[in-house]
Amino acid sequence: SNVHARIFKGPEGFVLEDLNSRNGSFVNGVRIDRRLLHENDAIRLGNSNFVYNIVYEVKQVPKAAAP
Repeated sequence: SNVHARIFKGPEGFVLEDLNSRNGSFVNGVRIDRRLLHENDAIRLGNSNFVYNIVYEVKQVPKAAAP
């Protein structure tokens, strides 16, 4: 598939969503349609394998009030 899956940020965290791919998307060996990702999840998309890790998370810093 040219477009196999997508990862997006949902309200609970990052989500992997299969986009009706022929071979499916797998998290920890289980075929998924959509799944909230957790640290060290094993992801398989076609013949490619990935591990989901959070390297850092950027938090917004409140803007200072104008003088």
